[in-house]
Amino acid sequence: MNWNPRLLLALALLLLGSGITGRALAAEPSYRFVDLGVYHLDPDVSSSDDGAFLAGSFGIKNFHFFGEYANLDRTLWEAGAGWHGLFGEKADLIFQVSWFDVGVENGLKLKGGARWMVLEKLEINGYLVYTDLDLTSTNGIDVGAVWLFARWFGLGGNYQWGDEANTARLYARFNFGGGSKKQ
Repeated sequence: MNWNPRLLLALALLLLGSGITGRALAAEPSYRFVDLGVYHLDPDVSSSDDGAFLAGSFGIKNFHFFGEYANLDRTLWEAGAGWHGLFGEKADLIFQVSWFDVGVENGLKLKGGARWMVLEKLEINGYLVYTDLDLTSTNGIDVGAVWLFARWFGLGGNYQWGDEANTARLYARFNFGGGSKKQ
């Protein structure tokens, strides 16, 4: 996947053009959403792979449950649960555990990090990721952002640097309700 500088500039101008309002902070991050997007996998040992993915999350109080399915040359899927909280309504410390399957092997994935609504329409996030599969164990760093055009719709992306592979994802996010701490 080539990252065309003109496309990135156009995306940045679109995000800025949609307006950063006078309110500096937004509501809490939502844990009730569906993401639909494109996935780029760049493993160290074979050629890169592109495809589509569907992910979702549902949160209750300080807990959330999530799943993801990606259709590449190989099928990837993940299902798990996590805890979030500690930093107040605008930011969350997050710990997650999930079962991860990459087609030829599967295993446990642990993820820890934070989500932060830095502006009314902008969420940033970052995680440390450890995956223990049948044949390999990997470490990685995952960073991303979501720009909310409306409380129910946004565009986002993330990039993960890993020992065995790097991944990039661009997606549309559909939120269903606010954050989960107030429910």
